[in-house]
Amino acid sequence: MGNNGTGKTSILEALAVGVGAMFLGFDEIRPRPIDHENVRRVSDKTSKYPASISCQGVVNGQKISWTRSLEKPGGLTTYKQAKQMLNVSQEIQNKIRQGEYAIVPLVAYYNASRFWSLKTNKPFAPVKPGSRTLGYKNCFNPTASEKDCLAWYQTRELVALQKRQKILVFEDVKTAISSCVDNWQNVMYDLNEYEQTTTTTDTMSLLFILDDGIRNLIALVADMAYRSALLNPQLELEVTRQTPGIVLIDEIDLHLDTNIQEKIVESMKNMFPMIQFIVSSHSPIIANSVKKEDVIKC
Repeated sequence: MGNNGTGKTSILEALAVGVGAMFLGFDEIRPRPIDHENVRRVSDKTSKYPASISCQGVVNGQKISWTRSLEKPGGLTTYKQAKQMLNVSQEIQNKIRQGEYAIVPLVAYYNASRFWSLKTNKPFAPVKPGSRTLGYKNCFNPTASEKDCLAWYQTRELVALQKRQKILVFEDVKTAISSCVDNWQNVMYDLNEYEQTTTTTDTMSLLFILDDGIRNLIALVADMAYRSALLNPQLELEVTRQTPGIVLIDEIDLHLDTNIQEKIVESMKNMFPMIQFIVSSHSPIIANSVKKEDVIKC
């Protein structure tokens, strides 16, 4: 919590590097490195090296600590002090490859430049079944996967129609999205319009025509739910409530009306109760909506 320029985003960027260490043992997902441009400058031309980020937490049921460093200009982010995280990361990847239905964590970072259109005007190619690790694709830049997300929604609608039965994990995802706004009854992918729609008691709306705040809120929740479904499809109707993980959101109040700001944090926690959310905001409404011990002022 703090005014612009007080370092809120810098903290989240550092946390993204720390959390990104979870992918050190993955072959297809790159861990987030420390960018040289983010190294603290002690003068206009001099940056202070080494730059290090240290974390501790519970990952895959194990309490561990780790450090990642950028030792010198032109160097690469090291992982020599993150061997515990590397081992845990390899364990998670091996469980997925071996077909074990172990619950794996959601990891995502939504920066302040996020913007979703929710509009395509054309059908997507059907999404073929793939590895559960697709839930981590572009997880530090989720808007880059907007088309992947919409294609998944379209494919799930088609499969449900073909089988003439509900897909439980898809139903839970739609329920999470519907809970974003009061009086919404259903969210679906319209196969005629090729766009996401929602219904209330008496109307139908295309989501892309909603105001920026609501549209981006819906897309954020939809992305988290979609990734949870890819990572843990075995959880079916409990996927959004039982998937653990950590989600970073910069400026959670982005474009939101005050009445939504009042309940956004609590709503997120109710929709995804196993997720640890770390968010930034300069809105006093957001700060007043949570417990004092949960607020850090910058």
